[in-house]
Amino acid sequence: MTNSTPENNNPSEGKTTAIVAVMRGKPKEGYHRHRSNKHYKKQIVRVLLDSGSDGDLVFVDKDNTMLLPYSKRLVPQSWNTSNGIFHTKHKARVELNFFDYSDSKRYYAEPDVVKYEKKSKPQYDLILGTETMKELGIVLDFKAKTITVDEVTLPMRNINNLQRHSILRSLKLNNSLAKEPISTKDATNRAVRILDAKYNKADLQSIVNNNCKHLSADQQNKLLQLLMKYESLFDGTLGDWKTTPVSFQLKEGSKPYHGRAFPVPNT
Repeated sequence: MTNSTPENNNPSEGKTTAIVAVMRGKPKEGYHRHRSNKHYKKQIVRVLLDSGSDGDLVFVDKDNTMLLPYSKRLVPQSWNTSNGIFHTKHKARVELNFFDYSDSKRYYAEPDVVKYEKKSKPQYDLILGTETMKELGIVLDFKAKTITVDEVTLPMRNINNLQRHSILRSLKLNNSLAKEPISTKDATNRAVRILDAKYNKADLQSIVNNNCKHLSADQQNKLLQLLMKYESLFDGTLGDWKTTPVSFQLKEGSKPYHGRAFPVPNT
């Protein structure tokens, strides 16, 4: 139940602090499932990046079955946004792909669920608040009218281009035709694996016992002794790469730019 629906969070000249994403439900332990994980349907959604919101909200039609994994809050929650206060009772978990910025990188959010009447359908499908934007590395530059996601910067879109589903489908189709090079996709996946890795101290005895059963007892003991000799390498911390400092000489007045290495429609 809400007392408002999200309107524009626009800078001047019809630009909006919103982006397009592919979203699907991504359940985890404790979340109610309507279907198996692999059958949650992907959908193109309009995401409002709301600098005035203290939480994340996903909007669903109250007359349709909620096809998102969710958990029920023990106590109803109230959220302040730039467009009013929303009251929620459920929390969902979704996977997001901001395909304009990277076709391979995935982000996760746990927005609260807001149900709406068809006659009062909101302009946006998902609101991301300040905390999530900070976590995902999203920067809104109202002076330059740009949005940066994980160091990739693109211009803000016109609000009218985010309200017609035919345009949203065209954006997704154009993006799929401009395939991300394998080199940049592999680099993105490698960075994700590194960031998601758990750097805990290794239990060398357990590793040898569980993974080296093909070795004899004597061989296992020698392997363990070798690993223990270099135990500091497996303490779960990251070290420093010792090399000659690297620097770049920029032309005076030049401004560094980081973007995708393939075409992006700026409609």
